[in-house]
Amino acid sequence: MRAADWAGDWIGGAGVRPGREDDLAPLERKRLERDREVFALELRADGTFLHKKTVEGLWIFEHDRLSLHPQRFLGKTLIEQRIACEIAEKEFRFAFVYDAWHLEPCPEGLCVPGDGVITTIYRRPE
Repeated sequence: MRAADWAGDWIGGAGVRPGREDDLAPLERKRLERDREVFALELRADGTFLHKKTVEGLWIFEHDRLSLHPQRFLGKTLIEQRIACEIAEKEFRFAFVYDAWHLEPCPEGLCVPGDGVITTIYRRPE
């Protein structure tokens, strides 16, 4: 697929990694039934994204995976967030939000890479 084919709206949520259904422990199964949080991911054709309506950045599809590079959290860059916290004399604990992350194509859509049985799966809205 071309990078442009990934552009559009996606809905993410916890799910079982494809092919690992039989590895799901009873506690994990209960957690999945309980955890129904969903979050929006908008991949724009211009190479920008919006995740959970709070994180904005740039995305690129290369080496068979989607790389997301956050630039702003709640409308502010990392430096702006740190300065605002210094002024307010508070500790900024969300620097990890600015770390790059990846998604890989999977049968359901896009999955967070890893070895765990449970992962985050992004699907196209119905």
